[in-house]
Amino acid sequence: MTSYKFVTDQFGISDNGIHMLRSGFNYETIEFTKVQEISVTKGRQISNWVVALVFGLMLTCAGLFVLYHVLYEYFIGTKVHVFYVQQFAFPIIPLIVGTYTIFVSLRNGLILKISVDSKTKKLPIEKLSKKSQIDELIVFLNQNNLTKSKFKTVDL
Repeated sequence: MTSYKFVTDQFGISDNGIHMLRSGFNYETIEFTKVQEISVTKGRQISNWVVALVFGLMLTCAGLFVLYHVLYEYFIGTKVHVFYVQQFAFPIIPLIVGTYTIFVSLRNGLILKISVDSKTKKLPIEKLSKKSQIDELIVFLNQNNLTKSKFKTVDL
């Protein structure tokens, strides 16, 4: 088992490279010799943020639409005389999930951007910033012989 200098839920960094982790187990290793460019920048925390934003907007609109009709029937309409709690609770669930999805899709944070061959991987390093290890990561990437020529410092 490799000991990592920096660890998050998604990846770990050792002296040899960046190890992609799933449930704490290494499933892919990106060696520093294969990396073309590496940088720490600000960006979106999730990769398909546009899809998540559209999904959240659709859920929120659907929840507002149903909530409008329920409230209209309750206060103004005369067709239905009995209302159940489920009729009021049903529109709340899509509103909450949609609002949270919009929040997550629009959230910006620090990411580790790695260019390998023609592919670019963006890894969120929010867990490292909570542990106050961002400065240590930048120092490590600047002092490591395999990464100091490939690391680009970006204003944070």
